[in-house]
Amino acid sequence: MSLFDLSSVVLQLSTHTVTVRRFNADAYDANGYANARTSTTFAARASVQPISGQAIEHLPDGSSDSEVVSIWSDKVLQIGDRVTVPGFGDFEVQTLDQWSNSGSYTKVVALRLD
Repeated sequence: MSLFDLSSVVLQLSTHTVTVRRFNADAYDANGYANARTSTTFAARASVQPISGQAIEHLPDGSSDSEVVSIWSDKVLQIGDRVTVPGFGDFEVQTLDQWSNSGSYTKVVALRLD
């Protein structure tokens, strides 16, 4: 249990209601063929901000900082989640700072999808 539950602060500073699409684990039939990929979708309040500082140094090669945002949410996000931000487009979570156990929030860096 955390000394500080910062989820209410993250919610107060949230700028968007985003849609998160999380893909389920791959499944195969008895013959070894892949089944259609399934996913779940949920909405979350989040603060979406341009990245700065040290996060810029860790961008994938060939990315510009205009293609990357940081997303702070009280919901648990995971690497590979697809996040739709109204007015900004679709992003895929690349890095994760999970503070669920000591702050009750998640911070991710997400790359814009084409």
